[in-house]
Amino acid sequence: LMTGTRFLIAGLVLLAVTRRSPGVHLRRTWLPALAPGILLIGSAGLLAIGEQRVPTGTAALISATIPFLMVLLGVAFLRQRTRWLEWLGIAVGFAGAALLAGPGGDAPAGSIALVTASALGWAAGSVVAGVAPQEGGLLRSVARQGVAGGTVVTLAGLAAGEAGQLDSAFFSARSLAAWAFLMVASSLIVYPIYVWLLGVARTSLVATFGYVNPAVAVLLGWAVLDEAITGRTLLAAALVVGAVLLVVSAAPAVGAHQAEASPSAPGPQPGTLGTEEHLP
Repeated sequence: LMTGTRFLIAGLVLLAVTRRSPGVHLRRTWLPALAPGILLIGSAGLLAIGEQRVPTGTAALISATIPFLMVLLGVAFLRQRTRWLEWLGIAVGFAGAALLAGPGGDAPAGSIALVTASALGWAAGSVVAGVAPQEGGLLRSVARQGVAGGTVVTLAGLAAGEAGQLDSAFFSARSLAAWAFLMVASSLIVYPIYVWLLGVARTSLVATFGYVNPAVAVLLGWAVLDEAITGRTLLAAALVVGAVLLVVSAAPAVGAHQAEASPSAPGPQPGTLGTEEHLP
């Protein structure tokens, strides 16, 4: 319910503040938003449930497979070309994420399955979102994704009986502020930026977020919670930085989904977003 409602409300807010394009058919607006919205936001909901019984290290390690899955799906279904430096960067990044994750521990098979499904769903949703039509502009398309995915996840929470677990006596200004922060920072700001990047950057480059996130979390733990930085942590961080540099240094590969601009092919390529039209 926390995941579904924050994306649903964020989507409704974006719909309210963005201008509706006249004469745009329902089939060209809402249908393209269903798959990426349900896959991405549904994956966030699965992760929220699964990681309650999965040790942090195990959940982080499974989530670290997302970059590999994103690139693999792009190659398999969109015929994207990937350079060997990008594959090497993905492998090095996974090694760094594995070091950061640390020992996993025991976890119920069902919870492991939920976290694994979340990783696969996020990778698939990312690939779909990168090629989905953006009728009416990026923000309006993201708004439709938020409403679609948020509605499905909210209904799933209600069907699972989560409404009966709510107790207003445990609500506090701090907890409500935390929920509101996630809605604004993640659902209203970061999510649109992520979808925009999927349309204008190489999949392998965008996928490196899966390795950077754990490194940022470790740095925040050191800065805010006084957690120790060990030699293992520094090695893992070096591997993550090296992985990102390898992917960034790889020359853009020309493929069916993304192509380099040339005089014979001006403007945005099929399946990408024109920055002039869609940059928020």
